[in-house]
Amino acid sequence: MALANHIDVSFGRDRLREHVFGASTGFESLHRWVETMSWYTAKIDSVTRVLELAGESDEALAAAWRDRMTGRRGHVRRIIDRIAADGQLAKGWTAEAASDMVFAVTLPGPWRALTSVFGWSTERYAAEITSMLERALLATTRGGSRPRASA
Repeated sequence: MALANHIDVSFGRDRLREHVFGASTGFESLHRWVETMSWYTAKIDSVTRVLELAGESDEALAAAWRDRMTGRRGHVRRIIDRIAADGQLAKGWTAEAASDMVFAVTLPGPWRALTSVFGWSTERYAAEITSMLERALLATTRGGSRPRASA
């Protein structure tokens, strides 16, 4: 747990959270989340692999992984709740189901497959995943368009 916390602090956890949650809309927060998780996962992937694999046989590592994932899930839910409060969650999605989707597709495993196996850059990962989530989860506005993240 101490190592995971040290990594978070050394990469500017509070500044990153402010960046993600300080966006003007829920969708902008989602965009910032995916973008941040893309480069952040690249930086911590070796530690992530240890936690994922060794956690199967080591209770302390498993606890550290659960702690990280519980926190991550809470951040995603906060973003989705904001999208819902903005009136932008697409019909048919609950906040819980949308949170599950965002959480799952932004986990290190899918990131690793797309970047390591298929050769996507972290920038492409962020752009493609954000676009996919936008199409899946966001309602259209009265003008027929969807909210867009600012560039």
